[in-house]
Parts: sequence; C-alpha cells; structure tokens
Amino acid sequence: MKTSAIFATTCVLLLFGAISAAADPQPEIARTPFLTIPEPLHDFGSVTGLTVRHTFALRNDGPTNVVIQRVRACCGARCTLAVSNIPPGAVSELQVLLDLTGRKGAFRKTLYLHTDDPMRPIIALRLAGTTAVTNAPPR
Repeated sequence: MKTSAIFATTCVLLLFGAISAAADPQPEIARTPFLTIPEPLHDFGSVTGLTVRHTFALRNDGPTNVVIQRVRACCGARCTLAVSNIPPGAVSELQVLLDLTGRKGAFRKTLYLHTDDPMRPIIALRLAGTTAVTNAPPR
C-alpha cells in the first residue's frame, strides 16, 4: 500500500513537471537579451581632418533589457554611450570621436562592447579609413 502511494505521488509530480514544461515552450535562451548592431563596421573613406566622428546604433532585439557593462575604446578614441540599460525594442547610441593627430595612411580601430547578452558577451565595432595627409596639429 505504501509503495503504491509513493508510485502514485511520483507519477503526479512527473505529470505536473511535463505540464509546466509544455506551458513554457520557449527555451531559456529565447528569454535573454539580444543586442543587434546594424552597422558594426564604419569606413570613413579618405579623411583630412584631425578628428572623425561616428555614431553606432545599438538595438535590443531581445525580450528583456540588455545591459552594456563596459565600452573598451581603442587608442585615440573617446566614446559616449547614451543609455547603458536598453529596454526590449529600444535603440541606444554610442558616439565615437577618433583623434587622428599624427597619423598618415590607412587606419583600423576596434572598440569592444561588454554586454549581458549570453550569446555575444563581447561585441567588436570597427572604424576604418585613410588619412590623406599627415594630421599634424596646427602650430
């Protein structure tokens, strides 16, 4: 009798577990943040100034907030992040000011976003171009 009660209880618990799993068909990964960068590479082409600017759009395509935990800038770059906690469906902006003083020829710079997106915790953003002349500061 006691064995039958334990068996019945086990069957009921297994049945409830199966029902709760069926009630939540989305896998865990589908309920996580997902950061999308429409343009992860920006090519300035040929530039002549001492500085260049670009704004990257950061869009949250996930169902929960995505958090930009850190922006790691390359040498010569200053970054300003509009919003670090981006709600679902919202867009934030990362403004980059790149100092080209003393550079001549092709340049390639990489910035890194550290996020709580489990699929892409670190996202690389790239800037490229060519300086037409040596960008020396004015005297």
